[in-house]
Amino acid sequence: MTGLKRKLQEKGKTPYWLSKQLDVTPNTAYNWAEGRTAPRDNMKVQISKLLNVSIEELFFSDNGGGKS
Repeated sequence: MTGLKRKLQEKGKTPYWLSKQLDVTPNTAYNWAEGRTAPRDNMKVQISKLLNVSIEELFFSDNGGGKS
């Protein structure tokens, strides 16, 4: 599970919610949450502010490496 997906779940938010906050397509936010694609740096900053967590927690930490 990606850090972004984990933090969204912890905060009771969804990729759809994230897409509306950032004015991107739901598919884009879903792909970020699943780790299929990565947001640009400016979006990473916005996401970290929205979720009140560090960029490192969202995009550079791995919780065991396996899919769940």
